[in-house]
Amino acid sequence: MKNVIYQLLELQQLELGITKFEGDTKKEIQRLRNLIPPQVIGHYDRMMAKGKKGVSVVRHKVCTECHMALASGIYAKLVRGDDIVICDTCGRYLIYLPEDQPEPETDQTPVIEAVKSQSKLNSDQKEKPKRKKKATKPIG
Repeated sequence: MKNVIYQLLELQQLELGITKFEGDTKKEIQRLRNLIPPQVIGHYDRMMAKGKKGVSVVRHKVCTECHMALASGIYAKLVRGDDIVICDTCGRYLIYLPEDQPEPETDQTPVIEAVKSQSKLNSDQKEKPKRKKKATKPIG
């Protein structure tokens, strides 16, 4: 299924003139259309007929076309790439491009040390004097 979405994105970029193709662009567009299942092409063409892109790239768990955050389950399914995912808000096909995502910081030691030292300071400052137990009178 991942292949289909990548082909759909390539088709969109060719049709919108975003990428240049060395050779006959119309033949390449037709070749891609023949590779993609008719149900997917139908939905894509309906979106394009409305003047909207049919495929949206997801960055930071957000659809880049409607700017709405994805549910965590939808995002996980998208990252796994085992099914075609459509945005619940705008109806576009979603694609996750790992190379577009920022690399996580590798060295977080200073942050961890700062948090530990801050929590130690807070615990030292919050020491309260111990209460004395009140004497109770025997009943009876």
